[in-house]
This record gives sequence, structure tokens and C-alpha cells, in this order.
Amino acid sequence: DGIEQIISNGFDPRFAGMATGAMFGQGVYFAEHSSKSDFYSRPRRPDPHDVRRMLLVLVCLGNTCHTKVGGKSWTMPPCSHCYKEIRKECQCDPKGIEFDAVSAVTKDNGGKVDFPEHVIYSNTQALPIAEISYKHISQCRCKECRH
Repeated sequence: DGIEQIISNGFDPRFAGMATGAMFGQGVYFAEHSSKSDFYSRPRRPDPHDVRRMLLVLVCLGNTCHTKVGGKSWTMPPCSHCYKEIRKECQCDPKGIEFDAVSAVTKDNGGKVDFPEHVIYSNTQALPIAEISYKHISQCRCKECRH
């Protein structure tokens, strides 16, 4: 499955958006809160209380662009001068390529996401360090378990 592929081959930004949205482009998305990651996890069987898995990952964000707007066409962080998509929209000369990652600003600070999330566009910026297996308890009140 996906976790074994990641452990064997690393994170691959080319798969961005295939199963979910890609508000900040074709990158690999990471959450600070495990509840956000849980939202994207799926149990192996249809039972929502079956075992789920997620990875604990060290992510090197480097010089980060904190943004309130998404860029679905991004394949790398935006220009550090004009904050536009570098390959198609940016007219800067030279291009500002100082950013290494994107951090989404939360809604309570004027952004578009409920919880902090970070996006990298290079597979060399993330290192899985642990696999976490867990279950939702029978009294779980999350959206998926209430069905």
C-alpha cells in the first residue's frame, strides 16, 4: 500500500492531488496535527474502527513561503519577489527562487485552511521516522464514525 511505497521509495510529489485536492499545487502535504492526517487516512477494511496507519515524518521546510492563497498549478514554491507561480505567471527577472516550501496560513489568520499544513516539492525534504498504527475508539464522534 501507500505507506510501504513511501518507506521504500520516499515521498513522490508527482502523485499530488490524485486522491484528494491539491490547493497548494503538486507537492507533498504534511500536517502539524494528527487529526488532520487522520482525516486522510483510511482503514484497511470498510469498518471505520479498523486499524489505520500514518507516518511520523521529519520535514525540512527551509526558507518557507507563508501564504493565504492557494496555487493549484504550483510545482515548486512561488516566486519570492512577486509570490506568483514561477513558470507561468511570474514576470520577475531574475526569478525569486529563495523559497524551499509553502506553509498554509490558517483561516483564523486570514488563510484558507483550518489547521496548519506544509507543502514540499522535492522528495529530499522529508524523512519518515515512525509508522503509527491506531484505531478510532467505539465512542468516537468524528464525522466518519458517526455514520
